[in-house]
Amino acid sequence: MGQQLTPQSCRSLFPTVWALLNQHLGTFKLQGDQTMFPMKVLMSLFDQWEKVGSSSAVKRVLLEFIAYLALVRETSTSYCN
Repeated sequence: MGQQLTPQSCRSLFPTVWALLNQHLGTFKLQGDQTMFPMKVLMSLFDQWEKVGSSSAVKRVLLEFIAYLALVRETSTSYCN
């Protein structure tokens, strides 16, 4: 099963996630269908947020990052055009 994700390790992944969200790769094939790569990354964040328990500190860290992304999205179109 692997180790549990800690809030600190989750935060340490955010620069990489941010970089992936800002990739201008356009549309390319992922498992046979046309998918926007940044949107796939964003959806994986939501999936992870849904999977962690409601009392998990990781859930709060993910929610803060998702909220940050939403705020940035309001002022910029630098990800998930």
